[in-house]
Amino acid sequence: MPKNKPVISLENFTPTQLMEYDACTRCGECVKYCPTYDGRNKDQAIEPRDKILRWREYVTRSYGWKAKLLGPARIPDEELKKYTDDLYNCTTCGMCGTVCCAGIDTIELWEANRANLVKRGFGPYGKQSLFPRLIGEGHNPYLKQQKDRLAWMTPDIKVAENRT
Repeated sequence: MPKNKPVISLENFTPTQLMEYDACTRCGECVKYCPTYDGRNKDQAIEPRDKILRWREYVTRSYGWKAKLLGPARIPDEELKKYTDDLYNCTTCGMCGTVCCAGIDTIELWEANRANLVKRGFGPYGKQSLFPRLIGEGHNPYLKQQKDRLAWMTPDIKVAENRT
């Protein structure tokens, strides 16, 4: 019986997406057309194929047979941070999915994976990381008072009191 909880979660993924992670044939067709890979000096960590293989490895470490018997393996935070950086450097242009021989919908995979990592505490990225706190405290991301939320309206605009 595993004593510790897996570091990653699979809750944001559909069964089809989980199969797609397993369907990657490592052919490298996606790499040829990836503009981010091309623009980042051919950094292998950013290529779609590598991101799929790394995530598949994390799933195996967390949910594979060895994890079932001995408990999930630890995935260092630095490793997940690097993976998050590589995932967020992707522009989600969709070229990798367009040319994928296995028909993997990479855009949906990247989005589900990003949501998963945000729940783990890796992301949102950059200034977006402030939004949850701002919305929680002020009910908007603009640092404005809630009572002033309609200040943008001109006097000729009438707001209906009752929505029916």
